[in-house]
Formats: sequence, structure tokens, C-alpha cells
Amino acid sequence: MNVHKRIEKENSWSLRKILISLFLMGGAGFFLSVLIREGFFMGWELYFALACYFVILTALLIIDIGIIRKIYYKMEIDKGKLKIRDGVISRAIYIPLDRVYYIESMKLDDEIHYESIIVIDKKVNHKKIKAFNEDVMLRYKNLFDFYMDLKERYPQKSFYYYKVNHNRYKFIYYMYMLYKNCERCKFSDTSMDIVKRYVEGR
Repeated sequence: MNVHKRIEKENSWSLRKILISLFLMGGAGFFLSVLIREGFFMGWELYFALACYFVILTALLIIDIGIIRKIYYKMEIDKGKLKIRDGVISRAIYIPLDRVYYIESMKLDDEIHYESIIVIDKKVNHKKIKAFNEDVMLRYKNLFDFYMDLKERYPQKSFYYYKVNHNRYKFIYYMYMLYKNCERCKFSDTSMDIVKRYVEGR
């Protein structure tokens, strides 16, 4: 199965999970209302049952919001810029393709779960774009050699980074898209492994 078919399957399953969640919310609410109407709960039991229902409702809503956010997350090439839509209502991030210098990826807990860092030299007014400095090296020691190389080659430049935690097949396509369009950008070995996954259709 190629990556695009996996993406379609992934999106279909995500929508199914949302529908199941909505069904559970409605079903639980209806069942609770019937029990209340029949006088099944007395005194404090009623308040406890309502509290439990709202806790479950809140948990399901949080899960649904997370799924929707992943569905709406998008990277695309738009007039020589990388456009990142990081959420449903968040403002898009625009980064010129020739300002992307490096992409590092770290494999996390399952087959397609990674954390990726995109290093750029353009300051973007967005909360997800942060300074790429010594403090970052304390958290990501595998970036140290690249950071020192940047400081040596471009001592006057300031660099920034965008971080994304991803576990969906569309990010495999996004990584391939960046590889094909960002000519200046270097990819770490792990990032290249993600690109190869797309090429090999796995």
C-alpha cells in the first residue's frame, strides 16, 4: 500500500473515531436523561452521575479536538514558500523555501511517530517559531554539530526553528515534499529515512 492510500485510510479512520465519540456522547446523555426521568438517582447520586457524565464528555471532546487538529494540519508549497497550517484556527506560517537550512527528526515510540525540527534563518512572528540557540542544544544534543557549523559559516546570522511532533502518514509525504523543493536544506539521516519511506511506498 503506497503512502497516499495510507493517508486516505488514516483520514477515514479519524473521521470514524469522531463519529463514534459523538455517538457515545449522545447515547450516554440519552441514557442518563432516561434514568433521571425515571427517578433512578436520589439526592447526591444525581449530582455524582451528572459529574461523571461531564467528566466523560470533557475527555471525549479533548480527544476529538486532538483528532481534528491532526486532520487540519497541513504543509504545502505556495509561491516559493512553505505554508504550514498548524491547527484549525491558528494563523498560517509562511517560510521561504530558500531560508530552510536543516531538518532533524527523532524517532519516538512507534513506527511512524517522530519529532522533527525545521531550522530556518528567517524570523517569523508566530509563537511556534523560536530562536535556535544554545538553550535548544540542552534539549537536542544531536543538533550540536550542525549548530556549531552554522555559527562558524554564518557568524552574523540568527537562526530559528519550528518543531512538530507527528505520527501520521501525511508527514511522510510532507518530508518528501520538503526534500524535493528545499534545495539548500540538509536532512539528517533519520529525516532521509522518512523520505525513503515515501519513495518506497511503506
